[in-house]
Order: sequence, then C-alpha cells, then structure tokens
Amino acid sequence: MTTVVEDVGQIQLIELADGFVEGAHLDNVVGDSSLRRFHLKDDPETRICFFYRGYGVNEPTAEAFSNVLESPDHVLAPVELAVLGDLIGEKANHEVFSIAGARTEQVADRRVLIVEGTYKATGERNCTVYINADGTGKFVQEIFFQAPADRYLPNFPLFSESLMSVEWK
Repeated sequence: MTTVVEDVGQIQLIELADGFVEGAHLDNVVGDSSLRRFHLKDDPETRICFFYRGYGVNEPTAEAFSNVLESPDHVLAPVELAVLGDLIGEKANHEVFSIAGARTEQVADRRVLIVEGTYKATGERNCTVYINADGTGKFVQEIFFQAPADRYLPNFPLFSESLMSVEWK
C-alpha cells in the first residue's frame, strides 16, 4: 500500500513507493529542525527522510545555491560543489562522506540539487535532494534516501518512483 505524505515544507504531496512506513519523527534537534523518517516495513535501515535544518545557510552559499539552480540541468564541477559546503554539511567533509556525484535536475518541474555518495564510517549510501525552500537559496529542505550499500541499488528505484509523484506547493 502506498504511503501518502502531505504538507512537508515545500511538498504539498508525495506518494512513497509501496512498503514504506513512518518511523520516529524528530523535531527541534537543532533550532527548529525537523526530521520525518519512513523506512521499508521489513528493513528499517532502508529509508526515505524529509529534513529541514531549522536555520538558513550563509549568504555566499545561498547565492551560490541559487546560481547553480538557475543554470540548466548539469553535473556540478568541483569548484561549484566546493562553494556549497555550508549547504551540504558533513557531505563536504571528505573524511566523513565520499561524494560519487552531484548534479541538478528537474523534479516535477522544479530544479533541485542532488548529491550522492557513501558515509565512510558506516558504508551506507545516500542520495540527498536539496530544495530551495524560500526562493533565495538561504533556506533549504532535504529529501534523502539512505540504505546499507547492499540494499541501496536494489531499492533506489523506489526512491526515484516516489520523487516522480511530488506535488510542490
């Protein structure tokens, strides 16, 4: 049965692929942050999450993020990614996260930034979609898919399928 998630930041509605159930919801971990977690019913380590950090990124990063999203869909050059460190957080730390790729693309007629890679300590793979939540690049909403390496690729189509159902506000 499809799980319908409504009214999450910039998302009016998204239908998660069959098999996802809601896990624990965490608010105010840092500032006004919010984390909603959904996982496969029989695999709590394979999850789709909706995250809002509760505070804005710095002005140079906001401007760089806006500029990246204003360009046509493309793979980010290392220099473009380097200026987005405040936006991608721990993923910018090469000792913590190994970036496999970063690109912009349209998701339901809205350009987003997508960063994929692996957390070095756990081996979990991650694909994060960064959404310009306020139009200035300062406030960013994230949707991410994360799973152990052996379950990431087999379940990634479920995440892609879910993203295709997004209806923005």
